[in-house]
Amino acid sequence: MKEALGVVPGLAVILVGDRKDSATYVRNKKKACEDAGIKSFEACLPKDATEEEVLKHISSSNNDPAVHGILVQLPLPSHINEQNVLNAVCIEKDVDGFHPLNIGRLAMRDREPLFVPCTPKGCIELLHRYGVVIKGKRAVVIGRSNIVGMPAALLLQVRLLLAGNLSIKIFQFEKKPLKYTIYNLILNGLGTRTVLVSYIAFKAKASPSNIDGSTLLFKFWSNVRT
Repeated sequence: MKEALGVVPGLAVILVGDRKDSATYVRNKKKACEDAGIKSFEACLPKDATEEEVLKHISSSNNDPAVHGILVQLPLPSHINEQNVLNAVCIEKDVDGFHPLNIGRLAMRDREPLFVPCTPKGCIELLHRYGVVIKGKRAVVIGRSNIVGMPAALLLQVRLLLAGNLSIKIFQFEKKPLKYTIYNLILNGLGTRTVLVSYIAFKAKASPSNIDGSTLLFKFWSNVRT
């Protein structure tokens, strides 16, 4: 990559705590950096680290010319204000696309964000690559998290609404009680010609047989264990 760009890109990852899933994500990102020729910088802080300590590491990465992107692994421990931390990341280095200015630009027409959250962006890229015609379809997003649900809805609304006749609905679900599955609750009223984006952060029995052939399903599973 240095030969192609004349510089070695650097990614700083800040991990707070000892969650196994977060550690796995960070480890995979480090390997991906190595494979792509990107230099990886890691800051692993204990779960009782203060918000001030986290902000100090962010400030250091903001001012480091060798760091071109900063990624704060979420979720953070409950005693740390996530909004304060994400706001502290320099917008030009906000590779997760979670800075409020990037999200704000994502929500507006003719305002391109510097970075877009990668998972919902992948959904839109798949639609483009497979030449999916969305005119006349309905988009349903299950879950309104800041990581997947909300930015996915914004991308569909602002980027794809221009294609014409696309209606969007967002459903939030509760983990308990699970009297019915997520799909039984939601799909009964969807009908056909639907783009369904689902991010489910716990195990639920999905029933793909409930989805007719004209429905496109993007399903993201995250079996989180703390």
